[in-house]
Amino acid sequence: MQVSGNSWKSPFSGENVIMGHGGLFVVVLLSAQIWRGGWCNDESAKIPAGLYHLETGRMDACRVNPPLFRMLAAIPLLID
Repeated sequence: MQVSGNSWKSPFSGENVIMGHGGLFVVVLLSAQIWRGGWCNDESAKIPAGLYHLETGRMDACRVNPPLFRMLAAIPLLID
């Protein structure tokens, strides 16, 4: 009985190498994003101001810009 060809395939060939490099690239990009871009420095004031706007209807907590985006960002806090 004769075996034709080699049935074992190296894990370091073609598609596996490309997928490995692509996965490593995604992990590096996600790590850089988490390290550099987590919590913004003004979110500690904007989110509570948006919650204040939604709960009281008053717009005097943070008068820098119109409150629409602060209010939208605070909507998930109302669900809790």
